[in-house]
Amino acid sequence: MPLTMIPFIYALTPNQEKAKRAMIHDYKVYPDCVYDVNSVIVCNPLNNCAIIFAIINLANVVGSTFIIFYATHKAYILLSKRMMTKSNKTKRMHQKFNKRTRLQAFVIFTFANFPILMANLILLIDIETAWPSYIIDILRENQPNASLLTLFLFYDPYQLYLTTIWRKYRKHFSKRIVRVKSVHYSENNQRF
Repeated sequence: MPLTMIPFIYALTPNQEKAKRAMIHDYKVYPDCVYDVNSVIVCNPLNNCAIIFAIINLANVVGSTFIIFYATHKAYILLSKRMMTKSNKTKRMHQKFNKRTRLQAFVIFTFANFPILMANLILLIDIETAWPSYIIDILRENQPNASLLTLFLFYDPYQLYLTTIWRKYRKHFSKRIVRVKSVHYSENNQRF
């Protein structure tokens, strides 16, 4: 949850024993997961504070996504104004930088903000299927991998490093590959 939620959670966190009993009674959930020491009910199940949390989270996600894309667009405009008298090579480098910046913003949105947005919409719409949680888990858990992959695929120093490593170890790996010859059969289906 974002830091903007902490005051609301602190103010609205109910008595845990009463809230857990009410949660089990009203929502028919499995008691082991609710009575676990690590589980905390952050809002009273008898009122609609979860909707307030979801709306605040949605506003936070939409606002942060807007700021990310606005910042990349503004960086593009500011750098474009400075590139009026530069060489073609510098302009190409500037365009590559802007494309990569927008790609990074898209990766952050896809793997960090979109799952939070999806989880809050599911909470507001009250969908009770499992597949959205699988998508949310996959996207959230692979956000560092996606960021690292974009670094290695789209930035020149990392590309150079990968190609150097590949050239260095390609012969080493190819020597270890065992090649299998095709098997020929005779007329009597015996190998020779």
